Amino acid sequence: MKHFKLFCVAVVLNVSIWQNAHGHNLIIAISPYLSPIEAKQQNIALFQQLTQLQPGDKATLLDGYNLTHIGDFTVPDNPAYKSAKARLNVNREAVGALLRFAENAIMPGTDGHPFVNGAVRLPQLLSHVAKNYTQGEKLNVIVLGSPFYDDPREPDFSMADGRFPSDGHLFASQSKTPFGNPHHPQLLANLNVHIGYGSETIMQSDQHRFHVQRFWTLYIEQHGGKLASFVADLPTLFRRINQNAAPLPHDHTPIRSDKLEMIRLRP
Repeated sequence: MKHFKLFCVAVVLNVSIWQNAHGHNLIIAISPYLSPIEAKQQNIALFQQLTQLQPGDKATLLDGYNLTHIGDFTVPDNPAYKSAKARLNVNREAVGALLRFAENAIMPGTDGHPFVNGAVRLPQLLSHVAKNYTQGEKLNVIVLGSPFYDDPREPDFSMADGRFPSDGHLFASQSKTPFGNPHHPQLLANLNVHIGYGSETIMQSDQHRFHVQRFWTLYIEQHGGKLASFVADLPTLFRRINQNAAPLPHDHTPIRSDKLEMIRLRP
């Protein structure tokens, strides 16, 4: 109870000024692999945005690595729930679940866990959302985590230490690579994906950022979806959603190959 009240005060005192999200439903995935301080900071920043949703809107909160449901944050269509405090109180279950999620955050690099800070399993996450949450409607999927895939069970495909997949992965089967084609080219057709990776410092260079963004752009489009945001900070990401921003423009074309390489840029 004490932690809940302190958390509500922190959010209310720091309410964001961004406009309300226009979509009726959001899917928000977060990582269990953060330091306790980072997890707490992310919660506060996230709820600052959630309390600004339109009446009647709903956000489904997921563990972006284990693909499990955390909770649902809904803004009642009732003037009594206009304030951030009232919206937090009516969503006490979701707030409590996120507080517990942050308290149970796992430091990256511990035995059996990803090395990457903020790790999410993006291919599996997007497939999970498409199969279980779209129901034929367009969805904004917000991924608050690292764009570097890292699963200890598949070390050969880790994007840690500056690696990124070659285009050959896009044409291989999922039995050969986690970045493979599931033979369902429209699997992500209803998804606008927004990746918020927390800090520009995770990128080794502008060139590294370019290639990581390029790969995920092509991966998502190969499955019918769109990469709508690829940014470091949460306010910018939500601003793009609020403005119904168009997918990121590009002229990328996948290069067909049968080579499944993990590329590391030369200094």
